[in-house]
Amino acid sequence: MQENKCSTGIDPKKYYTVSEAAKVMGVHRSTVWRWVKAMRLRGRTRVVNNRKEFLGSELEKLFKHI
Repeated sequence: MQENKCSTGIDPKKYYTVSEAAKVMGVHRSTVWRWVKAMRLRGRTRVVNNRKEFLGSELEKLFKHI
């Protein structure tokens, strides 16, 4: 079965934690938080553990603009 990943290696249907998002984007975790604060990146908060997670398609959109 073929995985649905773009050339950046980001799976558009997977949810990424802050650390995972930073790793695939090639930036520091604090940069991801700055993007959230500046509203350049939208995160979804999981009810179970109250953590921000980012949909891969959102990361792809931002990756095209940086």
